[in-house]
Amino acid sequence: MPDSGTFEYLAPEYSHATFDFLFPDADTFLAEMRATQIITYTEITDTFLKRLFYLLYAKHGTDPIVSSNYEQWKFKLATIIEAYSPSFLKREDVQKQLRALSEADLREGYRNIFNHAMNPSTSPSTENTDELPYVNDQNVNKGRKGKADAYGYLWELLRTDVLEEYLKKFDKLFSRIVSTTNRVVYYN
Repeated sequence: MPDSGTFEYLAPEYSHATFDFLFPDADTFLAEMRATQIITYTEITDTFLKRLFYLLYAKHGTDPIVSSNYEQWKFKLATIIEAYSPSFLKREDVQKQLRALSEADLREGYRNIFNHAMNPSTSPSTENTDELPYVNDQNVNKGRKGKADAYGYLWELLRTDVLEEYLKKFDKLFSRIVSTTNRVVYYN
């Protein structure tokens, strides 16, 4: 047990291994995550896992983990990847599609079409939503957004970055203590 006057005694989690110690490169990370046999979704490809390694390295590379049992910690990491990655990948794809919308797409508004058929030759079915074969009367409502409204709508949709939200899921696996460069000294 460390001396009670040292910082390691006050913050023992800071003496644990760091992310870059456990996973020195993307290939090691990939092999370790696949070895857990927790990650089974087909959306979680090897390419995605290597990308995730670099994202986690950028955010938590030298941060110590909050467990003294490294194997259990790896399983917790794999569990978070399995639980949140498929949804993240889908949301990221949707966000990419939103970013790729043209101004014309953004400004396109609503269109409501109301058809009315008097005495049709066939009776309508209640089992499906097929349209009647002819129309006596039609009422169409169309709308178009202004440029500012369209961009405001897009701005609101893109306000949340799905990547940052996803990476926050991993924060609980790493120490919140900022530094151990100064030793804590008590005088009585």
